[in-house]
Amino acid sequence: MDPLFEELASLRTRLHHLAEEKSYLQLIIRLLERLEPHTALPRLVQSLLTSVLDTIGGTDMILYYWLNGELHRVSFTAEDQIVPGIDDPLAAHVAESRTFLEQASSLQERNSFREAVNFGLWHWAFPLLVGDELIGVIKIDNLQLRSALLQNSLPIFFHHVALLLGNTIRDQIRQQAQEALRQSSQQLQQAKEAAEAANRAKSEFLANMSHEIRTPMNAILGMADLLWESGLQEEQRRYVQIFRSAGENLLSVINDILDISRIESGHLQLEIIPFDLLGEMEIACEIVAQKANEKGLALLRQIDPALQGRWLGDPVRLRQIFLNLLSNAIKFTEKGSVTLRATLAPGDGLESGTDTLCCAVMDTGIGIAPESLATIFDSFAQADSSITRRFGGTGLGLSIVKRLLQQMHGTIQASSQLGEGTCFSFCLPLPRAQAALLPATSTPALTPLPTTPAPPLSTTGEIPHLRILLVEDTEENRLLIKAFLRQLPWQLGMAENGHQALAMLHAHPWEVVLMDMQMPILDGYQATRQWRQWEQQQNRTPLPIIALTAHALKEDAALCLQAGCNAYLAKPVNKRTLLNTILQHARPISG
Repeated sequence: MDPLFEELASLRTRLHHLAEEKSYLQLIIRLLERLEPHTALPRLVQSLLTSVLDTIGGTDMILYYWLNGELHRVSFTAEDQIVPGIDDPLAAHVAESRTFLEQASSLQERNSFREAVNFGLWHWAFPLLVGDELIGVIKIDNLQLRSALLQNSLPIFFHHVALLLGNTIRDQIRQQAQEALRQSSQQLQQAKEAAEAANRAKSEFLANMSHEIRTPMNAILGMADLLWESGLQEEQRRYVQIFRSAGENLLSVINDILDISRIESGHLQLEIIPFDLLGEMEIACEIVAQKANEKGLALLRQIDPALQGRWLGDPVRLRQIFLNLLSNAIKFTEKGSVTLRATLAPGDGLESGTDTLCCAVMDTGIGIAPESLATIFDSFAQADSSITRRFGGTGLGLSIVKRLLQQMHGTIQASSQLGEGTCFSFCLPLPRAQAALLPATSTPALTPLPTTPAPPLSTTGEIPHLRILLVEDTEENRLLIKAFLRQLPWQLGMAENGHQALAMLHAHPWEVVLMDMQMPILDGYQATRQWRQWEQQQNRTPLPIIALTAHALKEDAALCLQAGCNAYLAKPVNKRTLLNTILQHARPISG
């Protein structure tokens, strides 16, 4: 019978263990059921704290977890806060060992860490691992252990907790990253819009400034030209020359500021057209020759004959580069010479059709100190402030040259010796124009926009009689144009705005209209469009309309042509250019 009793006792023990194991498995199930998988991290943490303490007991529970590289500490009795490190010794030891540890809650055993199974009050700490990554530590205080099965079963629950917590932390990090990206994108968009608004405001300000200065400058320089043609005494001619020169200098400053603004904003568009390179160099030298002669300087040219022929590029901007470098050299040279040297470096081969233009402008002027060469191409930079006081200028010319060359894929450098002179040299890739392209021509010093020229009015060389309507709101400029035309057999009518102009166009026949574009009541753009629409409706021959405006940007010229103008002249305009343009476009009409 003893063996039978022993077997029954053993069976009773196994049944007791099975029942106990079932009860603890049911406890784990209840823990899992009570733990709500919230997507919001604070709610998940609160659910974890509540479910653990309500289900398995304990007096407090502490959760340490890492979020975005920062350690958080939250407990049932304390709110979530960022801490420098794990301040609980048991939890710190678990974080280091990454294993479950327990500590007796009695004072004499407080520092005893072990993995043994005992009954009584214990502090438990579990590592929260997702794979090999430690994402946190859970510490439960004063937990009553009733079986080793609970200790063996709880890791299942805390593994589930680690997965939930890890996923929630990753989701929160992702949401925070998305929110940071959204805010960053929003800030970038706001900064972009602010920059664009500031750029538009700057462009509008510069355009308005240019217009408001060019309008009176047109009268000042125009009247100076008329005075120059009159019978002046030598002293009077010197006075006129002074304010003519001052006006031209002011106009040069305005053009430099507009150019640098357009380059910085990316609005400067380069043309790619056939042109005569030697012709452009010749024009640039002719323009600066008078100033060189006035200072007694020799203007020398050393041009490679291989540069003859047609090339593709922007002749206007290339001439501007030559003019800026030559003018700069003449300005800072008191005696000696200024030399333009141009050679051709062959390209990579016939297939590319591109060679390299190598130019140098050398002078015997004051030179540049070595410490100033590094910044000589910066905007508003000159060698020192005394240079500005002595020679004037904005310090934009060389900056414009460098930026134009960069936009053309060229390079520029400077070398100098104080008291001996300076050399600015640049290299620019230039493709040759193909035979099928239009013939290359030198761009005139004042370039009207491409138009369809009218047939010649006379083959005898006599100046024809014309009826010209001037539409201009500024009295000074009306008087100037009237003075320009007074010695010619031309009849001049005047209107102060587009509304008056349309009435006069319907009332009288005209051969040419000189149209200011910015006027009160009805501007030149609207007046031109309305007149072109009426011509189409009446099947009339288009009347030549020449835009005469202080808006001097290339985009302004395009707007004038789009409105229906045949040609465009930017103020200030000189007498010869105005008369030539009128003769080019005027068409006689019957009646």
